[in-house]
Amino acid sequence: MKKKVFVTRFLKIASLLLAVLVFVGVSQEYVFRAFGRDATRIDGFYLEPENSLDVVLLGASDIFTAFSSGKAYEMYGFTSYPYGVDGNRLSTWSTSLKEIRRRQAPKLIVVEVNGALYDSATNLYEDSIMRRILDPIPLFEDKVQAVSLLGKTDSPSTYYVPFIKYHGNWVNVKDNVKNVKSLVTMRHRGYSLLKGETTNTTVSLSKPRRDVYGDLSTKELSPESEELLRAFLKECNTEDVRILFIRVPHRITTDGGYAFF
Repeated sequence: MKKKVFVTRFLKIASLLLAVLVFVGVSQEYVFRAFGRDATRIDGFYLEPENSLDVVLLGASDIFTAFSSGKAYEMYGFTSYPYGVDGNRLSTWSTSLKEIRRRQAPKLIVVEVNGALYDSATNLYEDSIMRRILDPIPLFEDKVQAVSLLGKTDSPSTYYVPFIKYHGNWVNVKDNVKNVKSLVTMRHRGYSLLKGETTNTTVSLSKPRRDVYGDLSTKELSPESEELLRAFLKECNTEDVRILFIRVPHRITTDGGYAFF
């Protein structure tokens, strides 16, 4: 009799713990998390079948606004996907490279170098930017290594338990329902329709263009950026894949801003 009672209690406790774990997992995956085009793009990358991409592009908005994976496949027949977020920093390149290689075996990885041009350690490790690239990454060794570098910007625990950071999201019920519906739809479909491509529409007629024709001026890397870049280049040499570094053309305005061609 006592044995039966013990088994019953054990099963009840185990069921309760399982229910709690399921609730925490589902809520962190679909409620207490960051939403937006960056999160959707990274989520879409993990929906791509493993080892199905010929080319993966790494970078910031320069990449996913200037390159269309669908058009590339239509015109040239190769599969591709942009693994990048708005304002992507050099400090995330190593983690991104590991994640790309963990899921895919591309023939070419294209790196847009704008993320190496930020001036200070503060900019390199800006919390909001780091979260765009790190939040959607599954809890693997790469994420643990990346988060270990970020103690200077925020509590590392919030990257592992996003509820701590995003527990206030429930307030925006209307927006969250829309975001969750979009995420669930994409995951049910099994792939991203636009393959990460995002377009920007802006009005810039009032901003005169700056003539940069023939301008061969250079910009020195900050010590922090140079250290990270050298480490990343060393890491690239150990990868059995071709890596191409590019700079996407920009139209620069006289007020110091820029827009993509």
